[in-house]
Amino acid sequence: MLILELLLLMSVVIRAQQPVCRRQGNTQLPEFLKDGDLKIGGIFTFYTGYTGVIPKFNRLPPQPKCKDINYREFKFAYTMIFAIEEINTNPSILPNHTLGYEIYNACGFFILQSALALSNGQEPVIDERNCTKIKTAQAIIGHSASTPTIGFARIMGRFHIPTISHFATCACLSNRKEFPSFFRTIPNDYYQSRALAQLVKHFGWTWVGALSNENDYGINGITTFIKAAQEEGICIEYSASFESTYSITSLIKTVEIIKSSTSKVIMAFMSHREIKMLVEELYRQNITGLQWIGSDAWITDDSLADGPGHTLLVGSVGFTVRNAQIPGLGPFLREVHPSQFPNSMFLREFWENVFKCSFSPNSVQRKCNGSENLAYVKHPFTDVSDLRFINNVYQAVYAVAHALHNLLSCKQQKGPFSNATCGQTMTIQPWQVLHYLQTVNFSMNGGETVFFDRQGDPPARYELVNLQKVTKGTMEVATIGYYDATQPQGQQFTMNPVNIIWGGGLKSVPVSVCSESCPPGTRKAVQKGRPICCYDCIPCPPGEISNTTDASDCVKCPFGYWSNSRSDECIIKTVEFLSFTEIMGIILMMFGLLGVFLTLIVFVVFFQHRDTPIVKANNSELSFLLLFSLTLCFLCSLTFIGRPTEWSCMLRHTAFGITFVLCISSRPSTPEMFKSFGGTVGFVVRKMAMPKLGPFLKNISPYSTSQSMFVSDFWETMAGCKPCLNCAPSANVTLNQICKGEEKLNYTDKFFDASQLRVAYNVYQAVYAIAHAIHKVLFCNTDQNDVTKQCLNISQITPKQVSDRLQTVNFVDEYGEKVFFDKNGDPPASYELINWQLRDGEVHHVAVGHFSTSTDGTYKLTVKDDPIRWNTGNLIPKSVCSETCPNGTRKAQIKGRPVCCFDCIPCADGSISNTTGAADCILCPEEYWSNERRDKCVIKATEFLSYTETMGIILTVLSLFGASLTLATIIVFIHFRETPLVKANNSELSSLLLVSLFFCFLCPLTFIGEPTIWSCMLRHTVFGVTFALCISCVLGKTIVVVTAFRATLPGNNMAGKFGPVQQRIIVFSCTAIQIVICILWLKISPPFPDRALKYNNKKIILECNTGSDAAFYAVLGYISLLAAICLVLAFLARKLPDNFNEARFISFSMLVFCAVWATFIPAYISSPGKYTVAVEIFAILSSAYGLLLSIFVPKCYIILIKPERNSKKHMMGKLQKYEWE
Repeated sequence: MLILELLLLMSVVIRAQQPVCRRQGNTQLPEFLKDGDLKIGGIFTFYTGYTGVIPKFNRLPPQPKCKDINYREFKFAYTMIFAIEEINTNPSILPNHTLGYEIYNACGFFILQSALALSNGQEPVIDERNCTKIKTAQAIIGHSASTPTIGFARIMGRFHIPTISHFATCACLSNRKEFPSFFRTIPNDYYQSRALAQLVKHFGWTWVGALSNENDYGINGITTFIKAAQEEGICIEYSASFESTYSITSLIKTVEIIKSSTSKVIMAFMSHREIKMLVEELYRQNITGLQWIGSDAWITDDSLADGPGHTLLVGSVGFTVRNAQIPGLGPFLREVHPSQFPNSMFLREFWENVFKCSFSPNSVQRKCNGSENLAYVKHPFTDVSDLRFINNVYQAVYAVAHALHNLLSCKQQKGPFSNATCGQTMTIQPWQVLHYLQTVNFSMNGGETVFFDRQGDPPARYELVNLQKVTKGTMEVATIGYYDATQPQGQQFTMNPVNIIWGGGLKSVPVSVCSESCPPGTRKAVQKGRPICCYDCIPCPPGEISNTTDASDCVKCPFGYWSNSRSDECIIKTVEFLSFTEIMGIILMMFGLLGVFLTLIVFVVFFQHRDTPIVKANNSELSFLLLFSLTLCFLCSLTFIGRPTEWSCMLRHTAFGITFVLCISSRPSTPEMFKSFGGTVGFVVRKMAMPKLGPFLKNISPYSTSQSMFVSDFWETMAGCKPCLNCAPSANVTLNQICKGEEKLNYTDKFFDASQLRVAYNVYQAVYAIAHAIHKVLFCNTDQNDVTKQCLNISQITPKQVSDRLQTVNFVDEYGEKVFFDKNGDPPASYELINWQLRDGEVHHVAVGHFSTSTDGTYKLTVKDDPIRWNTGNLIPKSVCSETCPNGTRKAQIKGRPVCCFDCIPCADGSISNTTGAADCILCPEEYWSNERRDKCVIKATEFLSYTETMGIILTVLSLFGASLTLATIIVFIHFRETPLVKANNSELSSLLLVSLFFCFLCPLTFIGEPTIWSCMLRHTVFGVTFALCISCVLGKTIVVVTAFRATLPGNNMAGKFGPVQQRIIVFSCTAIQIVICILWLKISPPFPDRALKYNNKKIILECNTGSDAAFYAVLGYISLLAAICLVLAFLARKLPDNFNEARFISFSMLVFCAVWATFIPAYISSPGKYTVAVEIFAILSSAYGLLLSIFVPKCYIILIKPERNSKKHMMGKLQKYEWE
């Protein structure tokens, strides 16, 4: 018994020591789970973002906490459940088999944990009993984002588990080598990017900005777009990216890039989170007028309608997947209830969030009792009006179901697997599903065909949508076109005949180009350092044309044609020649004949006095020949006048050439030809004086070197006799031709000049170099590494030894010059700069500089400018292809010509060049502008509505005149206050109304003059309060008129119900509301002086910024409300008798008031700069004059002009005859 107990104990210990496989970390449970014969996994992000902590590595870190609920992802998950439930009830798909599902929340980095859970199961401990029996998912639906999908799709590919994404569009996921099991039901971004590039080209936008997420989705998408856009000839001004998780600095930097850019079209390849942050910041900085082009990730996302900047997105266009209808999905979503999945914490949180209740007993919120129903609430989760991406999930589930159906329908011996086998229900492997998934091809209920290409992508089909209206919480989208990549080239992109709303609410296509099109007669010259879309329009030179817009080159006109004045058409040239009948031809002919006549006279004089000494001394024969040739020269000019013919053309230049050659040849003396090269400059080797060489040359004698035939020939040439002593004359040599030995050479000949030796000195140095080399060879003057260190005899010297030593010679010759050779056998370069100068008919070579090099490869050029004499005198001749561009211009290279040939293009407005030959113009700072010469930035002039300018004076006079009229009216009413008319018109309200009108007329004076902090705050607040008081008084008068007359009717008891107290309450309460609005305005966001640069490039507009547009329009809106009430009441009282025509006057005044301010709003918005202030002053004065003239002038007319009507009898005379309807 004891032995059995010991054996049992040993077995327990051994089993306890055996290793087990245990899953690391907490096991993640699925949110939604249902068993079935076959299982499909789902991974969705139910929350937008998460918060984590920095690990300290001393304890297990806590799980990240998810943040806000993502209703769209939750709808994705329930669409998957709906599709599976629908398939389970469909007898034609997977009969006798049920599909189960296991759906996980991939918040934060849970995506990999969820994917591994679907591939390995949920058992925390894995041993030999369950290690090979994990029930894995046959396929996985998800994830939505591209970047996390890349990671988990790569892992799932190692297990060959099919993964189908409904929203991951990155083109990188189409790489079958990296993602062998990845599929998707949404087209990849390669097609979308190219479609967007075609869209940009379709609307003629060649200058766009590009924004993207800084992740795989954004970077891959925008890179493909930029490449496709450049292929279409579109230029990208800038490309920027940021992430919503980055600091606010990156967002501000992106906004600054947009502000400083000139392109009006922005391609945004980013998610809805980033675009929402961006437009909110743009809205905060009041940056408008942009045309947005969106990718499918945000162009139809309803969450963008919740932010304050949603109005900026009106007019956006972009591609998205096609919309679809899924019958039955709406009721299914409205039936969602926490009781369906009691273990789902997310479903409980969703329920609490929607119904603002709580399942926790300790919560202070209302308790959730389960009776809540989604069918009675309007929520994005139950909205099925836009199922674009929802349909992708629906299709993905059906694709897996069809793949499983085809796998289970396989017949043995005809299967696609090894030995023609098929998959079995209990042993289905994910790789088998992967095979069938690649080949699925079926049609959905709506008729759309579902299949995948070799990369696992569906056919690329998009809708082009236009955001035509964005209100709080909703977006109205219109489909304006389609893109279908399956169609032939040229038919892929089509447009619908739908009115498009563009950015800012425009009805016409916005323009976004770097440079306007070049008209005919010009060519495009790309601005240096800018994209090809930025160019200047250069007029075609004479003789060249361009007859199309945006021509890149001008075309030369054919022979016989020339360009017209606009350089857009070649016209035939006019025929022109030097005629005998025109003035110039007559003058030249007269000069030619006059020359002939003068030459003949000289000829006669010379012939008559041919025997005189002066004629004989001038070589009479050559002189007569010269005179004859001059006669022919004068006659020759006549052949050049008249219409050219074949004979005249041949005669012209031949006669000219022969006669002038004869003329020049007959001159008594001929100068040296090289005199025509006066002013020439050039380099020549340096000269050196060798005093010892002169005597040596003078000692040359043929008698000491008789063996040299050359010396004998030299002597014969120099001395004029043959050096042959003691030799007899021969047949060829006479006695006089034989030298006697006493001859002397002409030592003045240049041959004996040894003071300016150039090449001869090089010979001198060469001989010495060879001598030094031979010296080194003979006397062993070498280094220790040389093989020839042993001394040699002369007979042993070889040419190679001399050549080797010659490479190393380095000595100073007798004249102080250092002689050595570089590795190429060349000496250091040394030249003199020579200038040919003509003096007294002779050419002198004057040294004006030198050039030398050193052993380190550097060189030095020295030029003396003063001694140089050019062929033009002291003025340096000019030789340039194009003149230097002056200040205010920049160089634009002429296409096809060298870089020295360029046009000088004036700098554009706002840019300068302050150096000659500038390659680019420099933009002036923001508050500066270029002057007229474009060579200096000058500070912009400030502009505001001043008292000294004409408009300010006129408005001031009108304002003071209106105040004076009002004051005069007040005096009249005070003086006649006891008369019936004044009493009948409620003197208290009338006086208060006149006082308010008086201040209304004075109010415009605060708008004139340079804006200050106080004047800006005073302008609109005083205007608002005074006009509110004014309209309140009118409202009180209207009510008084109506109630007073009604009180006179029989049976009416309204008398006394609207007395002075009630009138004061009405006036002061209505005015107090406006005062409160103005106080809040001044407290929260008061107006302030501002320097506006947007209205005029050349001026800075000093204006008052309202601080808050909402407050400004609230002031106007409240005044408009009071005016509308007055108008309605006065209209209702329009049938009062003539004696009570006060209501008619009020109606007319309110009509004038409303008309003025109705036209004020568009005029105020569209008026630039100081004219905005003028428009507002005009509206104030017009409405004030309207009230004064409509209400009080008729009364003053009766008081002053018709006093007989100012009686109680007249006031009540017609009342008795009036009958009420």
